[in-house]
Amino acid sequence: MSTLHQDRLRHALGLLEAQYGRFEIRPGGMVDQILWAILARHGSAEKASRAVAALWRSFVDANELRVAQPTHIAEIIEDCCGPQSIDVADRIRGFLKRTFDDHNALAFEFGKEMEREALRRYLTSLPGFGPELVLSVLLRLLPDDGELFADPHAARVAVRAGIAAGGTTGARFKKHLDEEIHDITLRRRILFALAAHGGAICHAKSPACGACVLGKWCPSYTEPRGKRGKGGGDAPARHGGEKATPRTTRSRSRAASARKSSRR
Repeated sequence: MSTLHQDRLRHALGLLEAQYGRFEIRPGGMVDQILWAILARHGSAEKASRAVAALWRSFVDANELRVAQPTHIAEIIEDCCGPQSIDVADRIRGFLKRTFDDHNALAFEFGKEMEREALRRYLTSLPGFGPELVLSVLLRLLPDDGELFADPHAARVAVRAGIAAGGTTGARFKKHLDEEIHDITLRRRILFALAAHGGAICHAKSPACGACVLGKWCPSYTEPRGKRGKGGGDAPARHGGEKATPRTTRSRSRAASARKSSRR
C-alpha cells in the first residue's frame, strides 16, 4: 500500500521542475556545473545545456566571459532565460568576478579543497545565490544524497502539498521514498525539487503563498486578493499571507455606521 500520494507527487514534480530545473549530476568542469545550475533555474535542462555550450562558443574562456557586457551575455542565453536574461547575465558575471577577486582564479578548482560547510558559506556569500541555487551547486560539485535527505524543506513541502501525511519527518519521508520510488535518480529529482521550493517559496514561517505553484493542494495557502474563484465562497485561511482587517477596526466601523444611521 502506497503511503505517498503518487499522482500528486508526480504532478508536483513537473510543476517544480518547470520552475527550478531538473536536478542532474552532469559531467563537466566546476565552472560548467555552476553555470548550468544558474541557467537551469530559468529554463529546461536541455536549454541550460545549450546555453552553456553557446557561451563557450562565444567566449574564449571564463575571463572573457567575466568582463563581457551583460547585454551580450543576455543575448546568448535569451532562449533559455527569456525576460530574465539580463538578471541571469549579471549573476554569471557577479559569480566570476567575485571568485576572481577572492582567489585570483576562475576555474573554481579551489572549491574541491573546501570543507562542505565552508563551501556552502562561500556560495551563500556570492551575489544572487539563494538557498535553492546553493543547494543545486553543492550537489553538483560535491554529490551527497545526505544533503537532500537532511534538508528540512522537502518534508515540509510534501506535507503541506498533501504528498505525505501530516507530521511526516524528513527521515520518515526519505524512508517512504526509498520504499516506493525505486529509481534513485527520480528520488534525487523529487527531493531536490521539494527542497528548492521550500527554500525559495514555502518557508516554515511566512511562506510566499502568492507565488506558490502547489497552492491548490495546501490548506495553508493564502490566495492573493482578486484571484478567488467566481461565485465568492469562504475566503481561504490566512497563514502568513495578506492580513485580515483587525476585528477592533471592523467593530468600530460598524458602531460608527450605526450612530450615523440613528441621527437620520
